[in-house]
Amino acid sequence: MNLNISYGSTSGAPAAFFSAVNYVVGLFDATFTNNATVNIEIGYGAFPLDCSTVPPPGESQQANHVFGRRP
Repeated sequence: MNLNISYGSTSGAPAAFFSAVNYVVGLFDATFTNNATVNIEIGYGAFPLDCSTVPPPGESQQANHVFGRRP
């Protein structure tokens, strides 16, 4: 897997933020071995990046649905 990470606004981000991003990139590279390219833009601070009044999508919400086969 080829993860292309580009950083948006990251002013004020602690060093641990970048370490965590690098850790996840390494984890995903090791876990997913297909030949896919994923472009991700990462920012630190306000959401959304254009500071509009759109609410965050599904923040801290889940529907408690479980999918799978029953024995």
